[in-house]
Amino acid sequence: MSGSESQLQVAQRIAQECLLALGVKGEVKEDQLRGLVPALNGQDVFICPPTGFGKSACFQAVPLAFEKIGIENVVVLVVSPLLAVIEHQVTNLNNQIAGYAMHIEDVKDFAKAERTKPRLLYTTPELLVEGADVPQLLRRPYFADNIRLLVFDEVHCVELWGDTFRPAYSQVDTMMSPFPTRASWQ
Repeated sequence: MSGSESQLQVAQRIAQECLLALGVKGEVKEDQLRGLVPALNGQDVFICPPTGFGKSACFQAVPLAFEKIGIENVVVLVVSPLLAVIEHQVTNLNNQIAGYAMHIEDVKDFAKAERTKPRLLYTTPELLVEGADVPQLLRRPYFADNIRLLVFDEVHCVELWGDTFRPAYSQVDTMMSPFPTRASWQ
């Protein structure tokens, strides 16, 4: 950080660089920084901007932002109930940065993730809740050492917070159990 740059300006510059690397055009919004900066500091974050705001870009930029501050191999685990959105985001991210994201559809995909080391892992709440081996897999060194952020996308699906769309979302505590000290993104 130069003497004339504030911490917020540094965060904004880093965020802008990361978002551009992911193909996001335009300036970083203040609300995006309110999501990204606390996540980089290991704090829990809740953001609830409208559709089309660019919230996904916030958590997608986290591994790149950590890299820019000198922390390598950061992985973000994204829990999303929408398969089409997962596939769309994984495809778009990998078009920008090869191998950046992966959709974990089955427990066998965890071994592939360990080999290929994507920075964003997308999965469904059902796999995290119903996959009997998932908690043990997430405690393996690659995942335990590198997952820095757990993202709950589409949190309006959480039963206690709204209409029941995906019952597995009512078991957020089960999904978070392998990560007792990790920040969560909602």
